[in-house]
Amino acid sequence: MSSAVEADRRATLAGRVALVTGANHGIGRACAVALARRGADVLVTYLRTSDEPAADRSAQYIEERRRDGSAVAAGIRALGRRCLPIEADLRDADAARRLFDAAEAELGPVAILVHNASGWRKDSFAPHQADVTGRRAWPVTPESIDPQLTATRARGPC
Repeated sequence: MSSAVEADRRATLAGRVALVTGANHGIGRACAVALARRGADVLVTYLRTSDEPAADRSAQYIEERRRDGSAVAAGIRALGRRCLPIEADLRDADAARRLFDAAEAELGPVAILVHNASGWRKDSFAPHQADVTGRRAWPVTPESIDPQLTATRARGPC
């Protein structure tokens, strides 16, 4: 591919602002970097956790969850894009407003949202079940589902 065509592909998001949740590792990080490579400035959110080792989580996954957004922000800035990392617990009903306000104040209006994070936990309608790897599933209750619905704003308007 010619360098002119490649440059055009990258510039397709120039001047746009993206907000990517759960961007300190994994899919969220990959999305944030890909958007920056295409020319977007990015607000990345993360929520550091202190997960203890468990059968359903690798040591690498736990270590990545403990990190802040500084490494991904540095990588995005190295691409010549602006990046604002913010720690946010999306279970907080006011988090979305604060994130969009911060993005607009520092980077401009958000044109792209990648909602990669949630209040997820492994649950099931079959209580006390375990999957093939022995991971325990919690029973679905109003209390167990609420963080997921709150984080994704599935219960109502933002």
